[in-house]
Amino acid sequence: MSHKKIVPALTLTLTPILAGLAGALYYRPTFDVTDGYWGGPKHFGKGKPVTSQQLQDRNWLRNETYNISDHVEDGDPQVLKAGRAVIVAVIATVIELGMQKRYGYNSFNPVPSKEYDDLMSKAFNIKDTETLLTVSNHCSTLDDPILFGCLMPGLKSWNYEHLRWSLCSQEICFKNPFLAAFFGGGKVLPIKRGAGLDQPMLLDFCRRAAQGGQWIHLFPEGKIFQSGSLGAEYYRARSDERAREIGRLKWGAGKVVAHCPKKLLVVPFHHLAMEGINPQREDGELRTHVPQGGNDVSLRVGKYIGFDDLIEEHERKHGKLWKYKVKPEEGERWKSSEEEKKLYTKIVLRIEGALKLLEEESKRDDSEIVVEGRRRLRLIKEENDRDRKVAQK
Repeated sequence: MSHKKIVPALTLTLTPILAGLAGALYYRPTFDVTDGYWGGPKHFGKGKPVTSQQLQDRNWLRNETYNISDHVEDGDPQVLKAGRAVIVAVIATVIELGMQKRYGYNSFNPVPSKEYDDLMSKAFNIKDTETLLTVSNHCSTLDDPILFGCLMPGLKSWNYEHLRWSLCSQEICFKNPFLAAFFGGGKVLPIKRGAGLDQPMLLDFCRRAAQGGQWIHLFPEGKIFQSGSLGAEYYRARSDERAREIGRLKWGAGKVVAHCPKKLLVVPFHHLAMEGINPQREDGELRTHVPQGGNDVSLRVGKYIGFDDLIEEHERKHGKLWKYKVKPEEGERWKSSEEEKKLYTKIVLRIEGALKLLEEESKRDDSEIVVEGRRRLRLIKEENDRDRKVAQK
């Protein structure tokens, strides 16, 4: 091909890609800095202060702040759609190379079942009157996007329109404009850890559930646990007594479920061996930023979880539950009452039960993966113990 033909061809190819990436950067989600901190779990103290440079970067290259909910009602601008297409295609390609057994680095094995088939069928055929909510255990910083890129068969993982909406702590995924553009373009939204049930960012996320026709995902543990057991309080943030009272999961999933205005289809799944890809120290910091190979990841999908009986029981005693909306309204109800928190507890305990059942089935049926996972966890624990002894000296 001649030089005169190559240049126009490259221009024709690169122009929409670069325009899309610019759109993702311009319309990136904005993080919350109302108290001057990124937020974070209690074992990190009061979180990391936001720097003056990060505040300057918050609206870099644009004149206004964009909230998560800005495009829920009217849809994404075309340039942002192009950005999503490019980013999701890149992610899908990397996951394909890193998680398919034929390439020899890691492997991903969804357990064949009617539940898995039903989930995949629903993920591509969600009615406007419904919202699909998946919930799972959380073992690695790479659970999302790897699990979802692998769940969706073949080239369907390249279609950003069917991809789930998810959450990531803002101090990790949104601390600079380029990370915010990348994760926001991949349909990941910021959340402020430690900011509680009534934070505006959770409401913004819920607007996607209120929209209907969407797939959203939550990690109800609220943080990463590499102990091999659901919500095992790896950092001991919740006492045994408190865990027995309200369970091992966070209330956020309960709030999303209780007040959703659409028919909510809640599907649990459990995975093994993701912790080997990104092992962590005891303080939660990564041991390496390079994903590790040699892991055989297994994933098991469970049955739909229903909550109608819990919601009906609550409404008989306390009246109709308020519902969050797609469009923000003045005086909109969002703060949770103590009675509503009791309902959230019942909801997340039911989710916990479903995930624990899948965990038991996974450990029983995927014993080889469990044995290898425990070996890796033991090595990680030994490294953590050595680090602690060095620090004490």
